Amino acid sequence: MGKVPNAESATAYQVGGWLFQPRLHLLSQRNQSRRLEPRQSAMLACLLERPGDVFSKDELIERLWPGSIATDQALAKTVSRLRGTLQTEGVQIEAVSKSGYRLVGTVEKLTLSTAELADASARGSAFRRFRQRPTWVIVATSAVTAFVIGWVVAISAMLINYD
Repeated sequence: MGKVPNAESATAYQVGGWLFQPRLHLLSQRNQSRRLEPRQSAMLACLLERPGDVFSKDELIERLWPGSIATDQALAKTVSRLRGTLQTEGVQIEAVSKSGYRLVGTVEKLTLSTAELADASARGSAFRRFRQRPTWVIVATSAVTAFVIGWVVAISAMLINYD
């Protein structure tokens, strides 16, 4: 991940359906936002430098773990987590047999103003706070509530009849 050339603009990428902001380690879409782990963010930024080109495992390890010893397993774990986070049509991280990895799909490099980045981040955090709950959670909560209310009413009726 390179330094931002000036304080007025920053590079972002349209990756499939996601907007990726490397400086913030943030992926955002219309209704959700996901913060990437630093290594996931660094890997995605690296792959976005040359979409479609193969990055060797050694090159990725050197860039993601500079001055450290890391294994192919650590790299594979980072790739797996990043794939799980992206989960989008139009872009994927492809393993190239005995060679490395490459990013395949629709990618567009964008330059956003600081205000646009702040707006996108604010929208992402608002969506995280107010995003819709899964239907099963609502149904399960309603069922438990109905059961508890029914149980309280039944116990109350039994106590009234007991006296």
